[in-house]
Amino acid sequence: MWRFLCSVKKPSRYAGGEWSAIGGDPSGKERVSLCLSFPDVYEVGMSYLGFQILYEMAAGIPGTRVERSYCPWTDAEALLREEGVPLCSLERGNPLSSFDILGFTLQYELTATNVLTMLDLGGVPLRTSLRGEDDPLVVAGGPGALAPEPLSPFIDVFCVGDGELLLPDLLENHTAMKGKGREKLLETLAGIEGFYVPSLSEGSPVKRRVLMDLDDGFAPSRMVVPSAGIIHDRAGVEVFRGCTRGCRFCQAGMVSRPVRERSPEKVLSIARELLKNSGYEEIGLVSLASCDYSGLEKVIDTLAPELEEKKINLSLPSLRMDAFSVGLADRLEKLGRGGLTFAPEAGTQRLRDVINKGISSCDIETTFDEVFSRGWEKIKLYF
Repeated sequence: MWRFLCSVKKPSRYAGGEWSAIGGDPSGKERVSLCLSFPDVYEVGMSYLGFQILYEMAAGIPGTRVERSYCPWTDAEALLREEGVPLCSLERGNPLSSFDILGFTLQYELTATNVLTMLDLGGVPLRTSLRGEDDPLVVAGGPGALAPEPLSPFIDVFCVGDGELLLPDLLENHTAMKGKGREKLLETLAGIEGFYVPSLSEGSPVKRRVLMDLDDGFAPSRMVVPSAGIIHDRAGVEVFRGCTRGCRFCQAGMVSRPVRERSPEKVLSIARELLKNSGYEEIGLVSLASCDYSGLEKVIDTLAPELEEKKINLSLPSLRMDAFSVGLADRLEKLGRGGLTFAPEAGTQRLRDVINKGISSCDIETTFDEVFSRGWEKIKLYF
């Protein structure tokens, strides 16, 4: 391992040992092993809140050993192939082929080939038809699971919908069906709402599982703190899921409907726990459009004294220019100038109208004036 780490450009991607990493059932009564696999590099995967949620959720299910793996960069991939060493998990260094379940998160289409790379490096047969009883069950979820056919020859089961509902069912049924054969397990999962098994599909639609009350859903009380600099290096709290806007290009706004808000009281509780258990100096209120959260001002006003005292910044990673108010700018200014991210999406009014973005050039100019007049020196724009 030491020679491997000394031979790659960013060894911290593969070192593991992060704060709050779990890696096993504390009771020692392991019944199922799960490797949550993100088909992109460590810095990207560790920035994804959904991956962190599923990790802690799985770790809290009795009898489950959960570990993580990320797609290696090209230098590490070449070295693994040259040395004939399999891709392994971060927590214990177990080859991917040794797990009961490999769970891939499909965030976007361009990572599809990375899924195949990870399977190949991990010693797992690429095609579902070539896998036997001793091979892992290869599962995939996330936005990419809503268009599953390109990857269907390689994925045993697709999870369609919210992972907080699907993960417990997957682990429970895998445990219950152990020793009864791979085909029997697939048949069982195919009969449960939200699971799509390509090898057993007869063309009938699969209904998406939706968590209707976020307050009842699982929320992590801690996060794995990365051992390397990552894209979004902060604690994150999801304030609502879904979107009321109708931007024509936006997959997330369509597939995550209906809008479901988390109560301000629950948001505050989660934020305090995450900050206490992680030591982060910044916390983000996460959603598709944070300004649309009805409890935003209450959350900020309540958190403000606590964050100011501990010198913790507040970040709103996704803001709409037509909803950014003077009052919100004043509140954020008092909390330290954390990140501000806006999404004009297109550079001309004509294109913004075509995609139904619903903001004008005047909205953009007004927002910039409000932000820069209050001391912000840089903002992030999505196009």
